[in-house]
Amino acid sequence: MFNNTFNTLYFWFETGCQHIFNLSAWDHISMVLLMVISTQGIKNVLIQISAFTIGHGISLLLLTLPQWHVASQIVELAITSSVLIYSGLIFKSFHLKHLQPMRYFSLIIFGMLHGLGFIKQTELFFAQESFWPILIGFNFGIECAQLGIALFVFVFYLFLSLLCSPLILKKTQKTMLLCITAIALYFTVVQFFSVFL
Repeated sequence: MFNNTFNTLYFWFETGCQHIFNLSAWDHISMVLLMVISTQGIKNVLIQISAFTIGHGISLLLLTLPQWHVASQIVELAITSSVLIYSGLIFKSFHLKHLQPMRYFSLIIFGMLHGLGFIKQTELFFAQESFWPILIGFNFGIECAQLGIALFVFVFYLFLSLLCSPLILKKTQKTMLLCITAIALYFTVVQFFSVFL
């Protein structure tokens, strides 16, 4: 019994990690990068990522309800739009130290939108008997993968700050922000046309 539960947890933990370490998960990676480049201190970054993952978990639980059905194209449009909106908030100097509760709340909402993208995974959840180990393992895998990306980028920034002036570091952050915004805008336009045309 214990071995089966552990194996289920481990398998879905790996599945959660693989979902993030994938180019098709550009939306998750972009959100993590935005959290890192817009926040001071690793503790605040980790709290934000946890808030984002809580949003995932809420959506996964809601998707288990029979009456919850969302069209995948609408979900994809909402996901790409959320990345675009979040990058826009950062452009508007939406800093954690000034609007801490709002930042956490917005990340839970955005996390819920991104969690809706796991519709295919929830279909697999229904096909299994051990629902809770699957849900916990999958969410934990996503959380760990996102934390891994955040720590890597944070260490990169620390290393860069030792080699470069604050001005160059600021320009690097702005360049990353512009790139993420451009990618999010492109995918939002594509999804918009696929939904409404």
